[in-house]
Amino acid sequence: MLQNLANNPPKTIKIFLTNGEPSGIRSLELTGWTGKGFIIPRSDLADAIRRDDLNVPAVYFLVGENEDGEQQVYVGESENFVERIQYHNREKDFWNTVICFISKDETLNKAYVKYLESVLFNDVKEAKRARVEGGRDSNPARLSESDRADANEFAKNVRMLVSSTEASSARLRPMTGWSRWMWRSTTPAPTPITSTTMAVG
Repeated sequence: MLQNLANNPPKTIKIFLTNGEPSGIRSLELTGWTGKGFIIPRSDLADAIRRDDLNVPAVYFLVGENEDGEQQVYVGESENFVERIQYHNREKDFWNTVICFISKDETLNKAYVKYLESVLFNDVKEAKRARVEGGRDSNPARLSESDRADANEFAKNVRMLVSSTEASSARLRPMTGWSRWMWRSTTPAPTPITSTTMAVG
């Protein structure tokens, strides 16, 4: 038990309902992490693009279904999330939700988000649970050894949040299986989450 806690320390996820609506925009934070995620329904995109904190570099997932009813995920990155998501809103029809991740301390730059896009694209592709598209090929950007370690830790937390929030948000909005595209069937369960706090704006 002690060894498991050492390898996988308990964590707390904070889910904030930015407009007070369970089916609206939700922000995701993890204790002790400088990253931050947002789950944005396409129907609430107008509210999202007015947020100053989203005019920053980000890695993101467009999630929806293709014409054959198969789950489809597009993995992308941008130096300005608001500009890119407005482009996708005009050019891509399949998606109904975007999940994006930014840095609260502005440490993400173009090289970081390109690296994250590649790593997370390969995660979704290897999971083989959705049709996956990406804005780049699968070759990651070049980072220094220390920056690569930081980026891999960021990606690890993205995986944890995408996977863990399915259960915590299920009673708020029926989205059964919406995050399963992130995990292979042989992937170990995410780090135990001791609690989830929900704050309403």
